[in-house]
Amino acid sequence: MTGVAHGRGGCQGEAFLILANGVAAHRRRAYENWHSFEHVPERLTMPGFLAGRRYVAGRGAATRYLTVYDLAGVEAVETPAYRQLLAHPTPASLSMRPAMSAVVRGLYRADGQSGAGLARHLGWLTWRGGDQRVLIDLPGRDGIVSVRLGTSRVTAPHPAFPPTPADAAEHRVALIGGTERRSLQRVLAGLIAEPSMGAGLIDHGLFDLILAY
Repeated sequence: MTGVAHGRGGCQGEAFLILANGVAAHRRRAYENWHSFEHVPERLTMPGFLAGRRYVAGRGAATRYLTVYDLAGVEAVETPAYRQLLAHPTPASLSMRPAMSAVVRGLYRADGQSGAGLARHLGWLTWRGGDQRVLIDLPGRDGIVSVRLGTSRVTAPHPAFPPTPADAAEHRVALIGGTERRSLQRVLAGLIAEPSMGAGLIDHGLFDLILAY
C-alpha cells in the first residue's frame, strides 16, 4: 500500500468527495446534459477541486450515478466560494434537484492507494469498521488496476440533500478500478462476503465510466 497518491491515474489530492444518486426517468436526458456540461465543470472552478469523474450503473428506473471529485484537502468543501455556490444554484441546478433521488454524499480523507490507472469500471464500497488490509493486494490480479481508500469526514450538509444517519456516521470507502466487469463483480462479491467488511456494509455498486475531467 502506498501513501496518498498524487496525480496517479487521475487520482489527486489529500481528499475526495463522492455523490451517488438516481434521477427521475423523464429528466434523465436533461440531467446528462446538465451534469456533463454545466454542473461538474462548474464545481471544478472551485478552490481545491482538482478533477472529477462521472460514472453510471444500471438501466431504466434502476439507473444510478456516481460522481467522484478529487480535492486538495477536506477544507475544499468549506471555502466561502463553494458554500456560496451551494447556496445560490444556477437555474438549471435548481430545477434538477427535485428530480434527483436517493442522494448519498460523502467527504473522505484519502488514506492511501494501491496500484494506479483510471479504469473503465469502478467498484464502490462503504462500510463501518472492518479491516482495510484485505484490499491491499488486489491490484495486479482479476483485472484490478487500483484501489483507493478513504475515511469519512464530517462536513456541513448540502442545503438540498441533508445526510442520512448512515452517511453521517464515520465509515470507510474503497474505490476499486478494474478493466473487466465480471471479474470486478466477483471481487466485490468476495469482499462483501468477508465477515470483517460485510457485517458493517453500508452501500456498494459497480459503475461504468462516463466522463473524466
